[in-house]
Amino acid sequence: MTPRGAAGFGSFEDGEGGGTGTLRARWNARRGLEFYRLDGVAGPTRARVRAMTIQVRDLGPPLWPDYEKLFGKNGACGGCWCMSWRVKKGEKWAELKGDKAKRRMRALIGAGEAHGVLAYVDGEPVGWCAYGRRTEFSRLDRAPSLACDDAEKVWSLPCFYVKNGFRGQGVAKAMLDASLAFMKKRGARLAEGYPVKPAKSGEPIPAAFAWTGTRPLFSHAGFEVVGNRDGGKQRVRRAL
Repeated sequence: MTPRGAAGFGSFEDGEGGGTGTLRARWNARRGLEFYRLDGVAGPTRARVRAMTIQVRDLGPPLWPDYEKLFGKNGACGGCWCMSWRVKKGEKWAELKGDKAKRRMRALIGAGEAHGVLAYVDGEPVGWCAYGRRTEFSRLDRAPSLACDDAEKVWSLPCFYVKNGFRGQGVAKAMLDASLAFMKKRGARLAEGYPVKPAKSGEPIPAAFAWTGTRPLFSHAGFEVVGNRDGGKQRVRRAL
């Protein structure tokens, strides 16, 4: 079934600041959402065009091997396995990260209690974006700068991971747009993100610090800042 809203995808600008290309999307019943990135480089007599197909699939138990392959031995970064925002009150991250975090995430995926999308290029997993009800990421409400008074109504997009070699090529943009479609299909009406505050110098944010996304990425998708404007991670929202 086509995700509600997918028919309106059309053409997108690259929200990662990685070029001047566009993303075109279509729904493939077998492979999920497919995004075609087209980069035009102007020349004296013609334009040279490079195309890359990005397939985005909604996470489910059968995709665990791909998730595990993408995250690798380090669990994407520092043994996280996308469990950082899910740490329960009283737990110590130093005791959870690594194998324990991996086992817990696998159990959540197997039970259908962890949501997100995987991006593929040529059949290989190259990116991950987590989404879900804000209340599933309990650490958000324990961060005073990100707290809100309507958490029960909100769905969050707290984590992005793009494999080195595929960054700045529209992968995060494709995953964000697909996640919004899948969230809406699940009944979400309000989406929230936590992008890193842009550097005053205007320089790109290093990948190691941009794991919650960037302002341009969310701004291009229609999100607006609603909280923590001066903080390291800002709170942005948009209606679905």
